[in-house]
Amino acid sequence: MDMSNYQISPAFSSGQTNAIVLAINNSYTQYCAATIQSLIEHSKPDVYYDVIVFEKDVTDRNKKLLNSIVPDNFSLRFFNVSSVIYEFLGNTNLKTIGYVSVESYYRLLIPIVMRKYERVLYLDSDICINSSIHELFEKDIAPNQIAGVLDTISQALPSYPKIYRHFREALKLKNPEKYFNSGLVLFDIGSINEDEYLNNVLTALKIKKLIFNDQDVFNVVFQDKIFWYPSKFNTQIGALVLLDKVSNEDYRKDYLSALNNPIVLHYTGERKPWDDPQGELSEVFWRYERKTPFYEECLLSSVHRNYVTQTQLKNLNSRFGIYFRYWFYKLLTQFSSGESKKEFEKRLAKYWEKVLDIRKYSNYK
Repeated sequence: MDMSNYQISPAFSSGQTNAIVLAINNSYTQYCAATIQSLIEHSKPDVYYDVIVFEKDVTDRNKKLLNSIVPDNFSLRFFNVSSVIYEFLGNTNLKTIGYVSVESYYRLLIPIVMRKYERVLYLDSDICINSSIHELFEKDIAPNQIAGVLDTISQALPSYPKIYRHFREALKLKNPEKYFNSGLVLFDIGSINEDEYLNNVLTALKIKKLIFNDQDVFNVVFQDKIFWYPSKFNTQIGALVLLDKVSNEDYRKDYLSALNNPIVLHYTGERKPWDDPQGELSEVFWRYERKTPFYEECLLSSVHRNYVTQTQLKNLNSRFGIYFRYWFYKLLTQFSSGESKKEFEKRLAKYWEKVLDIRKYSNYK
């Protein structure tokens, strides 16, 4: 396949450069801002940073705001993937499960559209960087094609037999315990054969059920071709709930050490720091977000989202209680008599009025 028309050229022609890719939709721009801000704060002044955002709907306003925070040794560009995704994947159905969005698949394009680069680092946009990541680019990862960090689920597989079977039978991974997290991946572009990579990706996308979406695809394509970084370069906060199921003591020590001093903090899992400001290490995200032009917007969204959630829960509990009492007294009236029956009928009538109110006001939502 000829992808020459879609090639991205480096922003800097000389000097030491770190190329970094992020992938977002417009609503995620405010969170991506914290990732970029954290990268800026821990950048090296004598290094250039070529940052490219894969997207297809980010507004001009949000692009301008993101660009307003980058210093002189940064280039921040936006690459619209709309046409190239179709050219690359055709009519392939990009399956998404749970809270993971279709944008996660954009990173599959990196070895295709960035052939002019030597190395490219992909970062998820729910990441905060707490120290320089320049050494990631300096590691000799040969003869491997990528570098990454173990996903904690790979170390807890005995407790998740269905996922283990998925890794072994559907993905056909030789070593399921070597399953990596795709939130931080360094690509050694020159070592990846473009045609072979494309064929392998398209084959992997045809797997009937991808539990972890693009991450499953990457693990199929790059198994046995991975250089391993320690957990401090992708400390997965969502993995805390899995830790008591991890039997590998070396991994436990590595993870706990990383948690105390994470270089790259990754808010894996469904609950993000903007959903739960009191969550584990959420304050790190808010420290960076506060310095971006999106802080007020993000704060308002967080307050509104939490208010709506709490209101929904209260309404749910209230409605459940009303319906429960209505059917409870309806049942009692069937099996009682005399004064007791009259009392139960009065209470039944009271809760029937409440049920009618619920039905009435539900029509105006």
